[in-house]
Amino acid sequence: MVGRNCTAFKTPPAEFVGMTDPHETARLCTFCSLLCELDREDASPDFGEAFCSRRHREWEIVTSARRDAALPTIDSDDAIDAAQKILANSKDVLVTGRVHCVETARAAIQLARRFSGMLDLWESDAGMDAVLAIQKNGLNSVSLAEARERTDCWIVIGSDGLLEEVPRLPQATSNGRKVPMLLMGNWSAPSIAAWKDAGFDVVGIPCSMKKIPGALAEATRQAQNMEWDSQVGEWLHQAKYLTVLWSGRELTYASNNITNRELWIESLLHWIAQRNEVIRAGALIWSSLEAGFQQTCTWQTGFPGRIRFLRQGAEYRPHEYVAKRWVARKAGTAKGEDARTPSKPCIVWVDDTSESLPDPIVQAGVPLVVLSPRKPTLDHPSMVWLPCASTGIESTEAYFRGDQSLLVSGRNPVSITELPEVPSGGSRLRVNQWIARLIAS
Repeated sequence: MVGRNCTAFKTPPAEFVGMTDPHETARLCTFCSLLCELDREDASPDFGEAFCSRRHREWEIVTSARRDAALPTIDSDDAIDAAQKILANSKDVLVTGRVHCVETARAAIQLARRFSGMLDLWESDAGMDAVLAIQKNGLNSVSLAEARERTDCWIVIGSDGLLEEVPRLPQATSNGRKVPMLLMGNWSAPSIAAWKDAGFDVVGIPCSMKKIPGALAEATRQAQNMEWDSQVGEWLHQAKYLTVLWSGRELTYASNNITNRELWIESLLHWIAQRNEVIRAGALIWSSLEAGFQQTCTWQTGFPGRIRFLRQGAEYRPHEYVAKRWVARKAGTAKGEDARTPSKPCIVWVDDTSESLPDPIVQAGVPLVVLSPRKPTLDHPSMVWLPCASTGIESTEAYFRGDQSLLVSGRNPVSITELPEVPSGGSRLRVNQWIARLIAS
């Protein structure tokens, strides 16, 4: 996790690399930030829905996108020329999208720097909320491996959405011991059962997500007058190694009604820091694969994102340089842009997924360059699509696991013949290869 005092690395620290042989390709599921090792004994032979519902859903998206993208024939020289013209005519470039792997992150940073653009991921709120809270308060963190082996009491905050995002998290956090676990938030019976099946001794505590930091603080102050079950109180006060796990993405859900997420995280981190005065307590903030962009951006620029490149370097304004706000300001200004705003904006959408373009990106109406495995289906007045290989499937890539303590290199163990074919005239370069051509002078 990017913290208060960050160092900008040009290359990832060697101790983070999870590969012993640089020529070996790990067999990983790259569809969520757990990055399951598919050579493990507990992996299903077909890696289908029985192994992981998320993997099953994502594979359907990939194959559907590949079928759509296989229809046209793309002349790469013409596409590059058209994209370069859009960039050359623009004075206000936004580079955004869904970036999961390290090489795509490096390329996106290079592109934004080349065109003095603004750089922010489309779904950056969850990651940046945590970064801003940590920069103010510091972080008592714990890795997944350490938590699995050492924790004697878990607090897991969230709802069913956490297991939709990372279905095999219960198995990944369990080492076979019957460890006490408090599930706080809005958990259904099947989700509670999933944690129990993984071996935890579970007590579910239905409560409002936004009230949890305050409830934990009050429970500590009023240790002799707890409103919870006495067993719960015993677990909390006998714990010697406490781990608190939550997903930043869940905090962004409107249903949880958390209006000031940064303050929510600060309050919880403060409570964890206080617990460290008497026991070992750590936060395990589970991140999406897009946390790899934050890490890479920090190596390259000293900042975790939400930056604009100027002559003097990268300018970091985390509350101002927000992609969604930029798009909202530009929406509907494509016609008559020169007369009203001489900035001549354009968007470069960089996507490591096979998901469709968000509606606001298309509806903004500004010139658009799309680097994605999926062919955009919505009409747009000025758009160029550069068809990309599916990262982690058609190429081996480096990813950060959701606890951000491990960087691994690998790909999904599927044969490319399982995907619909691209016609002979088509071109599917990796994202970083397209960007290298875009910025070539």
